[in-house]
This record gives sequence, C-alpha cells and structure tokens, in this order.
Amino acid sequence: MHQSGSVSLCRSAISVLVATA
Repeated sequence: MHQSGSVSLCRSAISVLVATA
C-alpha cells in the first residue's frame, strides 16, 4: 500500500517534469 502510493506520486512527478522539460 505504501509502496503503491509512493510509486504513484513518483510517476506523477516524473511525468510533470518530463512534460515541462
């Protein structure tokens, strides 16, 4: 459960960074 949430947030952050980059 904790890992899933962490991965979800990480994926979202990376997606945003890649999109802005």
